Amino acid sequence: MSDLGNSKPRLSVGYIVSLPHSGSTILGYNLSEHPDVVFLGEVGYALADLASSQALGGTPLYCSCQQPVDQCAFWSGVVRRLPECRDQDSGYRVVVDEFLSLYGTAKTLIDSNKTVEPARFLCSMDNLRVRCIHTVRDVRGAAVSEARRKAKRHPNRPQWLTATQASFQWMRKNLRNERSFSTLATAEFHTTSYEKICSQTAGEIEAIWRFLGLTPRSYVGDESLQNSHLLSGNRLASSGRSRVPVYDERWRKTLIWWPSMFLFPILPLLNRRWVYS
Repeated sequence: MSDLGNSKPRLSVGYIVSLPHSGSTILGYNLSEHPDVVFLGEVGYALADLASSQALGGTPLYCSCQQPVDQCAFWSGVVRRLPECRDQDSGYRVVVDEFLSLYGTAKTLIDSNKTVEPARFLCSMDNLRVRCIHTVRDVRGAAVSEARRKAKRHPNRPQWLTATQASFQWMRKNLRNERSFSTLATAEFHTTSYEKICSQTAGEIEAIWRFLGLTPRSYVGDESLQNSHLLSGNRLASSGRSRVPVYDERWRKTLIWWPSMFLFPILPLLNRRWVYS
């Protein structure tokens, strides 16, 4: 959408829509290598974590900038205004206000909240320009990853059955996300995949930077350049693990994803369209 005719500068928001464990966090971190990007992680969950922390008497939370939230350059301002946050929408208004107060419109806010609903509210704010990044993971990798996680809690459950259910949910939820985009009339869209982010990292990150309207630059994969403010509830933010994309190929070493291909023959077609096109 063009800004012609709108003299008031608008804050650029990159909103990542994806299923869980589809690379949204690693994508956000690597987008924040650009000097004009700040990655806030899953804003909706961060607001809930902050509210819970206060309700529990100040359970300590840390930001990925290594500061307690009440000393973080960004989240400390949000913490002071938490009493204004009656619901998620008012919480998002506070986050946007604090971001504008700290950075103005010179930087782009990246939110990896995943679900479409908060993006709908953001699109209703006339001081924002929302660009959605739809990230999809290969159904085979997604199904195997889900099966292995659940096997730790249910070791006697056949993994092929869990993988089949995960494949169906992958199809249903990604189709729902795709349909929901038509309701976001003021947003722009870019589709990528976990596989592209991992195997074509520089080209894909640079393409998304262009989509976000940022000044062109070369991606180098330097974690020290990343500018992020994720709360400690995010596992990648607090684990110390590498934030450079590395492809998880464990699905190639098992056949537990095969039954879903026979039960849902549309899966390979959707996989090709969303992940490899």
